[in-house]
Amino acid sequence: MAATIRDVAKKARVSVGTVSRYLNGARLREKNRISIENAIEELGFEANFFARGLTKSKTMAVAVLVPHTDDYFSGSIIKVLERELGKKNYSIMVSNYHGDADILEKRLIFFKTRVDGIVLFPYFIKQDGKVGSLIKKYIDAGIPTQIFNEDIRGVATDKFFTDNVNASFRAIEYFIHHGHTKIAVINGQNNDYVGINRHKGFLDAMQLYGIPVNERYIKYGGYTMNGGYEAAIELLDSSDRPTALYITNYLMTFGAMMAIQEKNIKVPDELSVIGFDYMRFADIIVPPINVVEQSIEKMGESVAKLMLARIEGDFDEFPKVQYFPAKMLVRDSVKKI
Repeated sequence: MAATIRDVAKKARVSVGTVSRYLNGARLREKNRISIENAIEELGFEANFFARGLTKSKTMAVAVLVPHTDDYFSGSIIKVLERELGKKNYSIMVSNYHGDADILEKRLIFFKTRVDGIVLFPYFIKQDGKVGSLIKKYIDAGIPTQIFNEDIRGVATDKFFTDNVNASFRAIEYFIHHGHTKIAVINGQNNDYVGINRHKGFLDAMQLYGIPVNERYIKYGGYTMNGGYEAAIELLDSSDRPTALYITNYLMTFGAMMAIQEKNIKVPDELSVIGFDYMRFADIIVPPINVVEQSIEKMGESVAKLMLARIEGDFDEFPKVQYFPAKMLVRDSVKKI
């Protein structure tokens, strides 16, 4: 197996960032330079097609790869990244991979020498190792690569997450504190990082307060408006209808509210509701609903700050994993019973 930049760093007893700076032509302390050159010669290290891009001048661009360009959450983060990276004269290149792993692979290959860093929202990507292998090539070449609010197994790089478990726990706890025990949840999927952790928060709260989980109250809407609508219809048509409904995604929240209005169910008198993510045009919903609000500003600023540091060769605390708390925006959609 060919030696990687990590192997060189380990052999030379320096950081990956120091090797990256060497490959980028930066001046190093003589001791470090000699150690790296000796390690390169001993290991027979050759910079691969990714690493060759490091010998060029900076592109002053960062790629942001998203599953869909109309996704509200990633779009909100992109706005913050554009603002913060722009302060250092960096531009961002947004690319839509349509939730398709094969297209994402092509995007990663395309950007290999065209940007100084990658921010990836790897939603809906099958965990078959192909994407992870390409990302590892970026990492081994010292190219800053950050994963946002989702995970790719076996890839050790900088990652940023909402504390999804605690966010859901607090939403369910809010219902419980208002006297609800017949609590339903519409989750996105049961096999992705976000869905698993938001479901875990729901289960943790129910278990802590000793409330039995009714499996018929657990539905999945695939993170789509139509999915949220159909899941809500199933719950509302039940002979044993829940008194509280938690929806873990903004599109599904809109779909669920359409179903609730279609059924002429009064919120919160007949059904209490908590959704996920605050968008200003959600204020047209009557009554305004409680939502779990993610820390978009703090997350975007943290991603940009760390990206800039990594580009400059600062790989302290690598790989760094950060969790950001969410908060409840309390409105008028939960009734005490």
